[in-house]
Amino acid sequence: MGCREGGDEDSAGKWKSLARRVLLLLVLALVMWGYEYSRAIAAKISPEVHYTTLLWFEEKLFGTPLIVFFQAHRTAVLDYLFSGVYSLHPAYIVLLLLYLLARKEKLYIHAIISVGFAGLIAVVCYVLCPVAPPWIAVPGITRIQNPILVYLGRGHSIDPNPYAAMPSMHVASAVLVGYYLMRAFPGSFIAKIITYLIIILMPIAVIYTGNHYLLDVIAGLIVAYVSLEIADLAVDKLSQRHHGNFQ
Repeated sequence: MGCREGGDEDSAGKWKSLARRVLLLLVLALVMWGYEYSRAIAAKISPEVHYTTLLWFEEKLFGTPLIVFFQAHRTAVLDYLFSGVYSLHPAYIVLLLLYLLARKEKLYIHAIISVGFAGLIAVVCYVLCPVAPPWIAVPGITRIQNPILVYLGRGHSIDPNPYAAMPSMHVASAVLVGYYLMRAFPGSFIAKIITYLIIILMPIAVIYTGNHYLLDVIAGLIVAYVSLEIADLAVDKLSQRHHGNFQ
């Protein structure tokens, strides 16, 4: 009798754990879908698009926009490298979140909070200050296409809001991926190498491909930092509510 009761408790615990995982997976789907849907809505309700503000900043700082310099020094190798790096977003952050959900649930909760708030901050910026990226604002600039979308025959048609440039969520996501890789695999040399490569190459890639300005990159770094701080505060509150058993 006791064995049967114990088996029932184990079964109930497994179903409860499965239900929690499914719920957390739905949260991930909601966060990713909500961000893309909100970007599309932002394009419809945003005020006048800024075409020259960030362009003026780079001209004052460097004498010419960075994209003009990069376009003058394009090579096929660099095109493939940086368009490939650029196309990692958002697949690599989704894959990392799925891994955390499967193996490190508490870290997943921290991550999904930071990703959700990063997207929320970005969408607010897209609504209040829509910015035309270099490939639209700078005459004579050719946008380097996403190789995955080209292969799928979609080109740029999948982008719901071409004026969602400030901040760069590609850069913010790169920082978040690097941060959670380091936490998921502490002491791992490979995790460190991947983190350094992503955080170095992604800011260059978003500028090289004509999708962002330097200020977009800086704003993306700030968004990542703020969202991580918010996640820390949220997890601390959850930990206190669960009497320190959350972490």
